[in-house]
Amino acid sequence: KVYTPQGELCDGGSIGFDSLCCLGDAHQECSDSPCSDYSGESYEIREPPSTFNWERVDGNMKLVALGKLGVWGINSANHLYYLDGNAWTKIPGEYKDVAVGDQFIWVIKPNGNIARSRSPRKGWESVDGAKTQIDATDDGFVWGVNSILRIWYIDGNGEQDVRNPTWHSVEGRKKQISAGPAGIWGIAGDNGVYYREGTYGNNRWSGFEWTHFPGIKLKWVAVGDDIVFGITPNDEVYYRSGIDVAHQEGTGWVKMNGSLTQIDVYRNIVMGTNSANEVFKVIM
Repeated sequence: KVYTPQGELCDGGSIGFDSLCCLGDAHQECSDSPCSDYSGESYEIREPPSTFNWERVDGNMKLVALGKLGVWGINSANHLYYLDGNAWTKIPGEYKDVAVGDQFIWVIKPNGNIARSRSPRKGWESVDGAKTQIDATDDGFVWGVNSILRIWYIDGNGEQDVRNPTWHSVEGRKKQISAGPAGIWGIAGDNGVYYREGTYGNNRWSGFEWTHFPGIKLKWVAVGDDIVFGITPNDEVYYRSGIDVAHQEGTGWVKMNGSLTQIDVYRNIVMGTNSANEVFKVIM
């Protein structure tokens, strides 16, 4: 698939918002499959091979987060960094999680408190609600889980713009959650993998039920454009293949090369960290 900037066809013509062209159909109108609001250059996403050419990135991080506002990482000392070109720039303070949204960088402090900022070097704005893990989307939605595995979200339909947005609860229990164009996916306390029905596409709805995927256990999941990456308890890397508007849950899990403890994906960029806190990157 080829994703183009908002309002363009793959051949440079003009259409409405949220353009998505299928590879090979560059001279036809984009399909009506939902797609996030992309404002950068055109980029292509293909089904990844089972073997990735992972490229080592300078620096050591225990987790990384990718999004419209760049690449962010947290190291073993809970220090937050922003990847500026090939160099990591340190942001003052200590944090245990970070998520990259469309307008804000969201962080969780060591005590579980949440803060956000449009420009972290200029300070943070506190947000009510303690969480243990958090994720954010290009559509303004923010998802998180707390210490008793309860699931919460901030509605992206204008609600995140208020000074102290409201968290809404969702049924179920998850220890980790990821949100992206392929929907909302979560990991339960027993490492079971779940997809939130009705959330594929632009994520402007919280969905209606959780679907379990038997046969695989994951400790971490990351949602991208028609693809979901997962890490097993043994640090093996998988991706969910066959995801599209007609098969929103995908068709199967494919094991990849590499050993990672955490992973994230944005557009056609995949980054992850391993048990030695080394950072790796690949372009799909």
